[in-house]
Order: sequence, then structure tokens, then C-alpha cells
Amino acid sequence: MSIPDINRQIAALKAQKRALKPVISLGPAFKRSKTYKPEGPGQRQPRVRDNGHLQFIRRLPCVATFARTGAQVFGCDAAHVRFGDPQRGKRHTGMAEKPDDKWCLPLTRAEHEAQHGQSERAYWQALGIDPISLCEALYAASGDERAAIQIIRGSLK
Repeated sequence: MSIPDINRQIAALKAQKRALKPVISLGPAFKRSKTYKPEGPGQRQPRVRDNGHLQFIRRLPCVATFARTGAQVFGCDAAHVRFGDPQRGKRHTGMAEKPDDKWCLPLTRAEHEAQHGQSERAYWQALGIDPISLCEALYAASGDERAAIQIIRGSLK
């Protein structure tokens, strides 16, 4: 058997295979582009990432420990605040979704686990911290550690 004969047989087998498969096309209207952004209430939005800000937050002292004891404990996680406040532009995020990176605060690992281990609002209220305002202020000062530490101190009145 020659190579051209083998190629003809392969082509014939491929044609038979295609004939056996039903072709269902939903058309281009059902293809989602890579830039697709869902809109409307209840739709998941792509998360806005800011690795520089996350690194900055990790260099700051834990806000919960500072609120409880006044001590500055470093070596923190960047803990995302999940509950929403639509009046201030912070939407609620679901269980399998993280909010934008601007909505995070420095917490030690133990505090971070405590934050997610109970009602998040109750956690922040018990500390006397408004996490949404603190996130906004720290994001505005991102990169300036001295200013951020002053913001943390000032938020605990």
C-alpha cells in the first residue's frame, strides 16, 4: 500500500467519523468573548486585582490586634472584606468569589480566620472598626506606610 492510498483511507475514515457526529451550532450569538462583562443586579463581575496594593497591605500592622491591645503586630494577610455597602460602592461578594483588591485590610492569620469564621459584620462591629472606610482610606494611601499607620491609628477612636 502506498502513502497516497493510506492518506485516502485516512481521509475516508475522517469523513465517516464526521458523518456520525451530529453537528449542533448555537451560532455566534452564544459565544462569549474574552472581554465579556456581565451586567445587571446579581451578575458576577470580574475582580479588579492590584498586587502592589496587596503587598503594601501585608507590610502593615494588624488592625484587629491594634484595636484590641494597641500593639503593632506585623506579618499579616491581606484579608478581603466580603460584605457589601452599596451606598459606598462596595458590592456584596458570594462564597466562591473575592472582592476587588482595594477592599482588604491587614490581619494576622488567626484574625483572618476569625473574620471568616463568624458574621463578618459582627466581627468588625466588636472591634469598633468601619472596615469599608478603612479600606478606602488605605487604598488612597497605598504605598505610603507612614500615612497608612496613621490612618489605622485614627480609625480606632
